[in-house]
Amino acid sequence: MNWTVSRNGGPAQTLAGLGVSQITLNRRSFGLDELVFVVDRTDELAAPIFAWGDTIALVADGVTRFQGAIRSDATVEGDQKRQQIYGAWNVWDDLKCTTYQQVRTITDSASGGQSAIRTSAVTLFRSPAYNGTGWDSWTVATQLNDILNYALAQGVAFQKDVNITPNLYAPWAEGIDLGCSAALLRCQGQMVDLVSWCDYTTTPPTIHFRRRSNQPVASLDLTDGTKVLRIDNLRQRGDLVPRGIRFIFLTTVKNAAGASYIIINETVAGATTGPRVIVNTIDLTALENSIANYVDPPDGIPAVAADYFATLTTPWFDGQITLQQAECNGAFSPGQKVQFIHGRPDWSADGAIIQAVSEELMSGITTLRFGPPPVMPVAQFITAALMQSSSKKTSITGVAASTGSVASTPTGASTQIGNALMGGGAQTVELCDGTLVHVIGEAPTGS
Repeated sequence: MNWTVSRNGGPAQTLAGLGVSQITLNRRSFGLDELVFVVDRTDELAAPIFAWGDTIALVADGVTRFQGAIRSDATVEGDQKRQQIYGAWNVWDDLKCTTYQQVRTITDSASGGQSAIRTSAVTLFRSPAYNGTGWDSWTVATQLNDILNYALAQGVAFQKDVNITPNLYAPWAEGIDLGCSAALLRCQGQMVDLVSWCDYTTTPPTIHFRRRSNQPVASLDLTDGTKVLRIDNLRQRGDLVPRGIRFIFLTTVKNAAGASYIIINETVAGATTGPRVIVNTIDLTALENSIANYVDPPDGIPAVAADYFATLTTPWFDGQITLQQAECNGAFSPGQKVQFIHGRPDWSADGAIIQAVSEELMSGITTLRFGPPPVMPVAQFITAALMQSSSKKTSITGVAASTGSVASTPTGASTQIGNALMGGGAQTVELCDGTLVHVIGEAPTGS
């Protein structure tokens, strides 16, 4: 392959012409892509080849393999020579350095006047616009698009391709002073099989987002001894497959008299107790709540449970493979599913997701790293699974006393507060003549 590098949009130069002795391209799903140059220094007084901020484009036989900017510069002393090591980072660095903000409407307590401000105190997976009775919940894809659209509006140069199917809603989550990249990782934390990769054949580059189940399969023959140099601890991660999942949501609502209380909702799949059952409590009590939002949860929630459970019961794949090629042809990229030809039967293509690719361009060595997404520790790995279940609502008729008993004849008007945010079975609370009825949840606070 004919490798060339152009700097700041200038003419293409060969690697030999630049004095590059080593060059490595590292690409990651939901992470920074980096191009590392090693240049031998012979003249201490010579100007550096690259300066901080220089834009770089790497091209192989007319196909652009990387676009980024110089962001690191280090000098390494050897026994017989000095080397300069440059690192060029892709657009993910600009996403990391751009603080995600939302527009909020605030009301002056004295005048009652309203004004809009942009703030870095955000609520993820919820529209920042108050609709008069509450806030609209967002799907993971809607939140992800909002982060990307904000970055685009701030001048970050990229294109986006978000195709997440099936999509799902996530519980609201607060965030303060999040970089756009960190906010995107929060989206992956709510949809753990989400993968991304950067396509440099477009200008500006395109960032793609997909779910594992929607990715095409690339084949890799493991019996080709001239190609496969090393297989390191390649295995399925059965330890990450749960027997069951149970999520407990805590939300706070108020009655007309201003008394507040906590509603507890649960969503469950598979086994409910015992070893390897994941139990997570998601505390949403600090967030602004709306009665209307909980009476009418978003549509499409019942289908999410089966989808997520099926996704999480497909084992992830871990380990790495090192290949020796005549040249690094870019056949493999982050986010791909890999089918191993002549591999072990338990090496499932559905779980073999490439999370990182490292290519030593001059030697033709390519390292593929597989594994679950590194967004959270194992104990919290399945935070997002089944956080919504059927949103059935059951009315409680009659007058309920504070003990939770139900009378046969109502004595006054009642207001039904539906089940809490996006989940739970038939869990309903009624307020009768201002009397708090505690059907499920912790002891109410207030009168």
